[in-house]
Amino acid sequence: MNQAASEGPASGADPRSLVVRFVNEPEDRVVPPGGAGIGRAPSNELAIPEKLGFMVSGKHARLLVRDGAWWIADQDSTNGTFVNGEQIIGMKRLRDGDRVSFGPEGLEGAVAMAVVSGAGARGARPAPRAPEPGGHQSTPIHGQASGTPAHTPGGSPAPASGSGGGWNPLKKISQNLERRKNRKELQREQRDLEAQLPTLDGARATACAALGMQASKCAECEALASGESVADAARAVEDLRGAVARAEQRAGALTKAHNTLLATLQNSVDAARKAEHAALDAFTGASEEAERAQAGVRSALGAHIDGLKSAASVCTELAKALEGRITQDVLGKLPAAGDQLERAAELARTRPPGLDKAVTALSGAQADQARASKELDACKGTTLAAEKSLSEAKSKANAEAGDAQRETQAAREQAVAAEQALTAKYQALGEEALASGAGWVASLSELAAARSAAAQAEQMRAQIRELQERAAALG
Repeated sequence: MNQAASEGPASGADPRSLVVRFVNEPEDRVVPPGGAGIGRAPSNELAIPEKLGFMVSGKHARLLVRDGAWWIADQDSTNGTFVNGEQIIGMKRLRDGDRVSFGPEGLEGAVAMAVVSGAGARGARPAPRAPEPGGHQSTPIHGQASGTPAHTPGGSPAPASGSGGGWNPLKKISQNLERRKNRKELQREQRDLEAQLPTLDGARATACAALGMQASKCAECEALASGESVADAARAVEDLRGAVARAEQRAGALTKAHNTLLATLQNSVDAARKAEHAALDAFTGASEEAERAQAGVRSALGAHIDGLKSAASVCTELAKALEGRITQDVLGKLPAAGDQLERAAELARTRPPGLDKAVTALSGAQADQARASKELDACKGTTLAAEKSLSEAKSKANAEAGDAQRETQAAREQAVAAEQALTAKYQALGEEALASGAGWVASLSELAAARSAAAQAEQMRAQIRELQERAAALG
């Protein structure tokens, strides 16, 4: 409950306050003279949790003071406000000891409250009826003034609303709630049975299919309407199963051939790459040998090269000097230069020792290098051709394998569809055999199971129809 209305014993409370107690609480509540709202909405001073009173409206009623007396006003609640068992319309004067029920008293979901003190003793002169909010007087139940029993023309008190005579709103609400509760229980039971029905129908279909399969093996089944079509469907299934087996066999043989071809081509690629690597190694060795032979030739010509370089240097220097001012000093260098040139000419006319051998080695190394280069180019071409053949073979194998897989899958799907159709025909033949009552059917071992499954499914359908009728009768 909301704490806006103080909790605890009434001792020391304002004498104008109202002391109440809810049946689900151990202590009294003190309502100040300002009044208090009652309902499930948290904004009420006396808020009632929904789990304690689901029949209580959000703003159900209000306690208020009018002309010095405590009243309770119903705020257009759904299930009504009752004082001492009587439903109020508008407002009702409260007395100490009154029982107030929010919702029909005694029903599940209603909340009861007792007026402990502060409302005045029963039998005291009632204060004038306060006007309802909006300026209208509240309407007594069946012409009864609030807090005062009505009288019949003969002078005897009229029966109070909710008692044995006349219209009893509590009884009507109770009956409506009971019918609603019963209808919901019937609907829940119906849903439970409907959830189980597919399982029973499936069991019946399986049992009838087994009966039909057994019946199809009997010569007498040709007398049934479904007998001939079952035989045709069975032959179609066998043909399609054979087609599936053949397609799988072709696919397996094709895969084996592809694997063999691809393995051979892969070996060719590996051999070509190995030969290419060997040719590359040979070319590298020949090139290195040619470099060494070149160095040998340069070494054999070393002395000649040095003499020629020295003579060339002297002659170049003398030529530059003769282009300038010619002096005695310059002229004196001419004989030395001539000697240098004579020695250079002599070197040029003589063949260095070892030169012929070095030149021969160089020629052989260069020939070897040329042959290795040509071999390397040939090996590269072989490798490229082998790799191309392998790639093309893989593409072709993948395409052919895809075609074989699609062919096999199509055959399987056709076989599955044919088997489903055959099962349906077996089921129809079983249903027909079950209903035929022929003597040869009675000898079939699957008959008992089919009868039992069919009976269980029909029994549950009958129960569902009965529940529907009972629920419809409750409105």
